[in-house]
Amino acid sequence: MRTRRSPPRRGAAAVEFALVLPLLLVPLMGVNDFARVYRSTQVVADSARMGAMYLSNPDMADNSPYATVDAAILASASDLSPPPTFTTRDGIDGTGKRYYEVTVTYTFHPVLTIPKSVTITRTVRARMYPAAVLERET
Repeated sequence: MRTRRSPPRRGAAAVEFALVLPLLLVPLMGVNDFARVYRSTQVVADSARMGAMYLSNPDMADNSPYATVDAAILASASDLSPPPTFTTRDGIDGTGKRYYEVTVTYTFHPVLTIPKSVTITRTVRARMYPAAVLERET
């Protein structure tokens, strides 16, 4: 008994792979962008928190390896390129307590161009450390 052989299909697998590969890469790049923006958001939030703590607690500033709040914020955001921008301000809240507020802003550019960029902004407000308030008043 003889079996009939099908003609060789030498390039079929390579062609099928080439057609399916873009469909597999687009979701993979989307997941990668999501992970990167999530990580960038965490770094921006940590930088804002570091700056607010540095300003509101003189003991932390004295024991910190950073000479200024700018250096502390930028060191916390060393993973981000280019470095984020930030603003600091102080004020008095509704209960009469002094506070410091740090806002850090970073523009994230994803691999996929939809959207072209994502602006990440985090603001942290920290009340002045009570011992520091007493020192300032005396």
